[in-house]
Amino acid sequence: MASNKKKSLKIYSIVSTFMYEIIATVGISFMVGYFLDKWLHTVFVFKLVFIIIGVLAGVRNLIKRVYKVEESNEE
Repeated sequence: MASNKKKSLKIYSIVSTFMYEIIATVGISFMVGYFLDKWLHTVFVFKLVFIIIGVLAGVRNLIKRVYKVEESNEE
């Protein structure tokens, strides 16, 4: 029982940090897109592309962390 609770707390902590990670990756990606749009005189192309890349990177990192916790609990 204690093992399941410990596992649940680990997964909860990973998911709770997900919000901050998404904000950071999307913020950095948006800034890169903003400066590329400004430099290349485009309207919103690079902002949109880099926002999508930031969200996908955050989700990918979350999935990798959850799988890592699952693998360590199986051993």
